[in-house]
Amino acid sequence: MSALAWLTCKAFIEQQSPQEQKRLLEFLPQKERKQLQSLRFAQPGWEDKPVRIEDALDIIHPSWILPLLHPTLTMQEVGFILASLAPHQASVLKSQLHYMRPLPSLTPLGKSYLRNDLLQKVPGAEDLVPINALPESTLNVLTNQSFMSLLKLIFSLGLKDLSQYLKLVIDKNKRKGIEAALSPEEWQALENLSMKKDPVAGGKEIFDAWTGEPEKLRLLIEQRGINRLAKALFGEHVALLWYVMHILDTARANFLHKLCSESPSKATHDFLKTQIIETLQTLKTD
Repeated sequence: MSALAWLTCKAFIEQQSPQEQKRLLEFLPQKERKQLQSLRFAQPGWEDKPVRIEDALDIIHPSWILPLLHPTLTMQEVGFILASLAPHQASVLKSQLHYMRPLPSLTPLGKSYLRNDLLQKVPGAEDLVPINALPESTLNVLTNQSFMSLLKLIFSLGLKDLSQYLKLVIDKNKRKGIEAALSPEEWQALENLSMKKDPVAGGKEIFDAWTGEPEKLRLLIEQRGINRLAKALFGEHVALLWYVMHILDTARANFLHKLCSESPSKATHDFLKTQIIETLQTLKTD
């Protein structure tokens, strides 16, 4: 069954009497029974509200949609698809496609059809569930982040690796180069972080190999942040990973997905999940 079907099945069974729940579960193989019993909803009662999978389309970064607008489509067809998207997505794609015409009007039914059709063409959409139906996880908060807020989180996580490396830097020129690559606020945050211990810090080799280019250092910091995010997301529900990946652009998402295949220890996994929540809270108060 699809992920949504499992969640719907779980919600239906929980609405039955204890005796009926037990009877229904006995129809399932033991493995599937355990899988179903382990599900916990982040928002109980989600099944009583309209299920609109197509709403997932609104969070997708335009870089995921652009490849779906094949050259074989007419300008009229492209216009209909753009009109079905959220305004911020349509604006970006209009610029990239040099689409200069006014967008056509759509009926509610036509818009819904186009959105559902487009979403089904996005890789992994077959395992998607509505955000309010996601199983319980502290990391569900990531689905509420914008592209820019996720990038800020990722960079802040990467700074934690660099902060531990900074303790080892005795070359004054390299230290000045690191400071020059960061904003005053980022440098201050880095110095503050360097006064703390971080048991999962890594990246010494890549920072050692850095040769002074500011943009290259920022890229390395971001990569270290994505590494932390990937380890925290390992083992989470496939739909949660889908949402986080598709808020990001395709390049960053593919890197995240690659790193998410490496299983961390439970201690590392738990530490990073907590660190992400704490970092998000810090970013909100800055």
